Amino acid sequence: MYFQEDYYPVYHSIIIDNRYGRFLFTVTDVYRKNKTLTEGMLRVVRKEQHGPADQRVLSSILWNMFTGNERYKNIFPKALDIRMHGNLLREFSQILTRRAS
Repeated sequence: MYFQEDYYPVYHSIIIDNRYGRFLFTVTDVYRKNKTLTEGMLRVVRKEQHGPADQRVLSSILWNMFTGNERYKNIFPKALDIRMHGNLLREFSQILTRRAS
């Protein structure tokens, strides 16, 4: 009973958090392996660095993932931010348009 009462809740929360982490790192690996996605992501991060700290969504996600400052479960909802995805799509389309020219 000792494990069940004292350690299992922590163990279970770590298991759940690691599932979120696996998903986030899988998505990050897809971006990393594709030149256009990587370039677009870096452009968004660079632009975020010139804006207010509370609007640095992608920068915050990447920082927290790679430093471990935040639980993956808490990072995940930020990864759904519609403004960030709009910024990424804008950069991707500019990159692809430029390459097609």
